[in-house]
Amino acid sequence: MLTLTQPLVKGCLRIGIVGIVSSLCISASHAQAQNCLSPTEMREAISANHAVQPVVAMKNARSAAPGDVVRMRLCRDDQELVYLVTTVKRDGRVQRVTVEAVSGKVTVVR
Repeated sequence: MLTLTQPLVKGCLRIGIVGIVSSLCISASHAQAQNCLSPTEMREAISANHAVQPVVAMKNARSAAPGDVVRMRLCRDDQELVYLVTTVKRDGRVQRVTVEAVSGKVTVVR
């Protein structure tokens, strides 16, 4: 008979929860996809200095909401560009961070 150890069960549960949460984030953010830039548009915005490099936005987002970055997009919010960053902590909690694209400043963490 096979017995599961508690750390193994916790690890499996964590993986399952992260998978479920990730798919929910993808579904919820799909509605916003029309406002997000394509990879080509993103490169153009960065080279025209309308947005900081993605690594800068990611670093600032992780400082505000520590965890693994599971999704990051450059989108239009009214007339300005923002990075939408989703992080997941080890305990499975998801945080969404909005970063001003021009300055790289974190504006919202939820």
